[in-house]
Amino acid sequence: MIAIESLPIDTSITPIKQHHLLNRRGKLTRNKLRPVARPKSIQRNPDGLACSQLTPVHPSSPQSVLCVADNKSVASVSSTGKCPRRKLKSGDTDKKVKPPGMPGKLPRINKKKDEGLARSRKSGKRSSSSTAVSASEHSDSQHHPKNQRQSLKNESITEDGDKAKPQKKKTKSVYILEAIKPNNVQSEKEKFMRLRGRYNPEFEYDNPASEKVMKSYSQASNKLIPQALRIMENALDRYGSYEAFEEAIAGARLTETEFTGLFKGFVNAEGLDNQVYLNLTPDLLSRAVMTRLRSRPTMNVNSKVLRRGWAKGLLQHEIGTHYMRSANNRYQPWHNNRGRKRHKLLPMNPTEEGLASLHSVLGRDDPCLWRSAMLYYTVYQASLLPFRELFEHLSRFIQSPEVRWDYCMRAKRGQVDTSKPGCFNKDQVYLNGALQVLRFRFDIDFHALVKMGRVAYQDIERLRNEAVFAEGVVSVPSFMADKDKYLQKLNEIRLKNRLTDKELCEVFPVMESCI
Repeated sequence: MIAIESLPIDTSITPIKQHHLLNRRGKLTRNKLRPVARPKSIQRNPDGLACSQLTPVHPSSPQSVLCVADNKSVASVSSTGKCPRRKLKSGDTDKKVKPPGMPGKLPRINKKKDEGLARSRKSGKRSSSSTAVSASEHSDSQHHPKNQRQSLKNESITEDGDKAKPQKKKTKSVYILEAIKPNNVQSEKEKFMRLRGRYNPEFEYDNPASEKVMKSYSQASNKLIPQALRIMENALDRYGSYEAFEEAIAGARLTETEFTGLFKGFVNAEGLDNQVYLNLTPDLLSRAVMTRLRSRPTMNVNSKVLRRGWAKGLLQHEIGTHYMRSANNRYQPWHNNRGRKRHKLLPMNPTEEGLASLHSVLGRDDPCLWRSAMLYYTVYQASLLPFRELFEHLSRFIQSPEVRWDYCMRAKRGQVDTSKPGCFNKDQVYLNGALQVLRFRFDIDFHALVKMGRVAYQDIERLRNEAVFAEGVVSVPSFMADKDKYLQKLNEIRLKNRLTDKELCEVFPVMESCI
C-alpha cells in the first residue's frame, strides 16, 4: 500500500528496504509492482501528488496509516500489514475500499475494462470525463454489472473509443432446391388423387424462398416448344404411349442391392474409389441429385425409380458429369466465387445440365430425349395453367396419374397456392443445354470442357491459357475418352430425335446468342 507524504508519519519507524514493496493487497513482495492502467480521473490523488511520488510505508507501525483508495474514502492498514480486499464493479472508476468490520460484499475489479480504458486513453481520442462514472450511476438498475456485461456483448468499442454498430448475425442461405421442396407433398398427393384431380394443392415449406428469388425462376420460355413436341410425338409414334416407351427403355426393376453393385462398379472403373458415396432414398422429387452429405460428395438416388435401363445413364449424369466437373473445378483459378468474378465466367448452366442430359441417354439403343423435352414443355404450360388444368393437359402424353403428378409437382414446386398460373423454370435448362451442345458439337473441345470444371462452353478458348490440364490432376470420364466415338454418339442422338443441323442453326445462330 502507499501513503501520502504529507500525512504525519512516525519517524521512529525503520524504513523498508527499497526492494521490499507492497502489492495491491498490502502484502510484502520482492517483485516490482506491475503498472496498473487507470483512467485519467484517478491517476492523481486529491492533493495533486502523482502515484510515482507516493512512498511506501511500513505496515508494522502502531500508528494507523491511511491508504489512498479514492478521493472520498480511505481505509486503515491493520497491524498485520494486510489491507482489506477491494473489489470493483465493471467499469467502476471511483473505487471504494471496505473499512474493517463493515459488513457486505465488495465489488470486483474488472481488469479488462481498465485495460480497455487505458488503451483508449493512450490513443488520445477519449477524454477522462467520458470514462468516469459517478457512484450514483452505479446505484441505478440500468448500470448493474450484469446489465453492463450483457451490453458489452452487443456493443463493440472501436479504436477511437466510439461505439460500433452491432453486427447482424449472418444466417445461412438455404439451397434453392431445398427451399422449394414442400413438406406436405404426400398428404396433398393423397388428397389430390382421392378427389380424382379436381383439386389444386396447397403446399407448405419449412424454409420458403424469398419472393425475389422465386421471381427470378418464374419466367418460362417457349423458344424450343416445336422441338420438344417433335421429340415426344416421335416417341409416341414408335411406341404408342409413354408407358410402353418406359417399359422398352427403362427395363426391369432393380433392388437397392443390385443398384449398389452397379454404382460400385462404375466408381471403380472411373478411379473414384472412396470419393463418391451413395444414398438411396424414396423422398426425392427427381430421380437423382448430387449433394454433399456430412461433407462427403454423395449421389442421392430415388429408390422408387431404380430400373436397369436407366442405371447407367444416372451414373453418367451424376458422377461422370456433375461430380467429375466439380472435382476438376477445385484445381482451377476460378474454383471459388471470387475467381469466377475475376475471370468474368458465364453461368455454368445451361452447359452443365445440357451435357449431363446427353450423357443420360448416351449409349442407349434408343437415346430419346423424352424426359428433357417433357420437362421443358411442362414448365411452359405450368406458367399458363393452374395445377389441376395442367394435370389434365398432360394426359395427352402420359396416362399414368402417378407419373403426371411427378411432372406437375416439379413444375409447380415453390408455389403455395397452385390454383394460379406459375412455374419453377429450372427444368427448362435440360433441353435447352442439350440442343446447344448438339448445335456446336464440332466447335467444342469436350475434354477441355470437362477438365476446366464448371465453365460454359463459350468460355473454353478464352480461359484455355490459364486452365490446369495436368494428367493425374484433372481427368475425363471413360465414356468420353475416345473423341471420335463420342462425337459419333452425339450425332446419333440428334438423328434419333429427328433434329436437323439446319433447324439447330436457326434456333442458335452463334455462340454469343446462347448466353
